[in-house]
Amino acid sequence: MGKKNNDKKTRVQIITIIVNLAVAVGAILVLVFVDDIGARFAVLTATIAASLAVLQVVMGLFFGERNELAENSHKEISRKLEQIDGAIKIDNVFKQISELDDGEQKVAYKKHIDNFVVTMMNRISGKRSGALTRLDYYAELQKAAELIKRDKESWKGKGDYPGKIWALTFWQDDEIDFTDDSESKWITTMAELDLLLSIKTERISVFQYKKELLQRQVIDDSVKVFLKKLAYYCADKDEDKDTPLEDRKLLNTTVYGINDILTLTNEEQEWIGKGFFAIMLANGDMRLIRAVSLDNKNASTLGGEIDFDSERVARLQVIWEGLKSRKIVPYLNQVCSDEIKAEMKRLKFQGIS
Repeated sequence: MGKKNNDKKTRVQIITIIVNLAVAVGAILVLVFVDDIGARFAVLTATIAASLAVLQVVMGLFFGERNELAENSHKEISRKLEQIDGAIKIDNVFKQISELDDGEQKVAYKKHIDNFVVTMMNRISGKRSGALTRLDYYAELQKAAELIKRDKESWKGKGDYPGKIWALTFWQDDEIDFTDDSESKWITTMAELDLLLSIKTERISVFQYKKELLQRQVIDDSVKVFLKKLAYYCADKDEDKDTPLEDRKLLNTTVYGINDILTLTNEEQEWIGKGFFAIMLANGDMRLIRAVSLDNKNASTLGGEIDFDSERVARLQVIWEGLKSRKIVPYLNQVCSDEIKAEMKRLKFQGIS
């Protein structure tokens, strides 16, 4: 029985190789003889779809009895056909555009499609997800939090957990905003990781856009709003376990303060974007969600992207380590005006001199 299954598996591999070669030859012919990007895409999707269809038929002939190997093969083919179906729908868009009369409308649509293909190729080669919507951005943050949460729970009984959270925050108006549902939920999640799971968190706070507030001599409403948010990391808070998580003092979070990241190269500054949230799991794997997409570096609102390049994320972690200089309280003691320090003391900021 084992030999019989091995023979069938070998046949599958041979058939798959032949089909893949056919697709490769088709792709080469398209690249050589077809100039238009839309036509290239149309021919390629049709070639792949036809090849998979042939593979499905041949597999059915070889494995009519639908044993376990055949079943798995059919499932894989069905999955690929679903992917191709999506590609063919895109191909229909190309077809509809090509059937339009030559004119401004056709040129505009064609330009959009060409830009889309180029953008996607850049994202794929750059190992980035591309721009996320604001809701998707927060969903990805929650997903990363769940990932390190499960990793920590699986570590029970193995000693100190080696994983951690590392992040960089540019203080802006949308930071620590409890009036925003997504941000408020995220703050609670971060407090849960700190207080309930004791996961170590290190965060660099960049005051590039708020340093002027810290140096004012008049305490106006803008200063009060900012200091109230900053108090989340710096002020004494209720440690009663019946108090909501977001109102309790963080026990496993270390915050550092710096003026800016202008000492870094332009490329390194782009990697950091408008900040990021990252996790390092027990096995050393890292996941990083940048707070702005590199496709739109000047975006004023959150809605970042996932960085899939493990080497770049590792290099970014080294850069981040180099930025850590002073913990936030010594930083504030050096930067803040006497008037701001007096207000901080009133708000029960820790260690303000």
